[in-house]
Amino acid sequence: RMKVGVVVLAVIVGLVWYKIYYQIYNFDQTLGVTNEDMKKNRYDAELFELKQVNLNGLRFSYLTNILREETDKTETMLFLHGFPDDLYSFSSQMSFFHHKNFKVISLSLRGYEPSSQSPQQEYMLVDLVSDVLALVSELQLKRIHLVGHDWGAILAYLAQTKSPNTFLTVTTIAVPNPTHFISAFIRYPYQFINSWYIFFIQIPVVSENWLNLYNHSAIDKLWVDWYSTKTNKLPEIATQQLKSVKMTFSNNGVVENAVQYYRQFQNPFAGIFEPSDKVKEQKQLVEGKRPRPTLMITGLDDGCMDHSLYDTATKEEDFPNGFQVLKLEDAGHWAHIAQDQQVNEQILAWIKSKRSVPFL
Repeated sequence: RMKVGVVVLAVIVGLVWYKIYYQIYNFDQTLGVTNEDMKKNRYDAELFELKQVNLNGLRFSYLTNILREETDKTETMLFLHGFPDDLYSFSSQMSFFHHKNFKVISLSLRGYEPSSQSPQQEYMLVDLVSDVLALVSELQLKRIHLVGHDWGAILAYLAQTKSPNTFLTVTTIAVPNPTHFISAFIRYPYQFINSWYIFFIQIPVVSENWLNLYNHSAIDKLWVDWYSTKTNKLPEIATQQLKSVKMTFSNNGVVENAVQYYRQFQNPFAGIFEPSDKVKEQKQLVEGKRPRPTLMITGLDDGCMDHSLYDTATKEEDFPNGFQVLKLEDAGHWAHIAQDQQVNEQILAWIKSKRSVPFL
């Protein structure tokens, strides 16, 4: 019996090993795109420039446009990317709003480059939100419209709670309001299957190695699985961005720091064991009201965060200045790439209709 048990265990371990490691072997979606191509195509140097800024003792990169004229009435679009992604994710939105005479900024989040990696491994939500608000202060940004995707969406929800008079409007993509995550997951338990990677990332060393193997092929697989539930092949526009992401993740320490977001996420047991002030603040931000008009965009084909979660996670009382949930066809986790023109027009329409909503 012991021998049979050992054999069964070996088979199970082998299958898990195959699922996690060898299933991603030769899964590279970006073989036809060279690093030289990407260096030329990451952004239009005639319209945009890459700059650096010191925030909270770390150095961050951000992409911004070159405006011919900037006045006190110029409005700013501030973009926050997610995982696995980088600051070039919003290239379509950056170009669109540049030509609408907005100032546009896309921030590289903490840890996504060696200079912004925290020596103390501080990647709690309060740390990440602090970076966003420090950027606003350091660059003296005014009349801001905040747009976040994935982790950037979570930060957008919390940043408006932390600083309710800073942003005119908020747009989030692919992630619902985190206040009711647990109840939404319980109502739609299949989301636990979609979120397997969150649990896997909790395993130190193993998950980092998985993300680094075979030219980051695990990242290819996440993009393919999440981009759309209807296909296992990325379109060219997504492949270009994926190549950029893999270049970003090839930089020293990015993988090891990016996974810290998941390991330091909101602790559901906060308050039981006399948590630190930072944990208390984070809990308050997660559970707080979202005071600014908030547009929430989700794709009907999202393989990461199912659109049904919005039905439970979105409650009118959490958004005193109003909200809208927009579910897009033929779009998945990266709706702003798959349906970029529709997303651009919807964000612009939201801004036009809500920019004058008074602060609470």
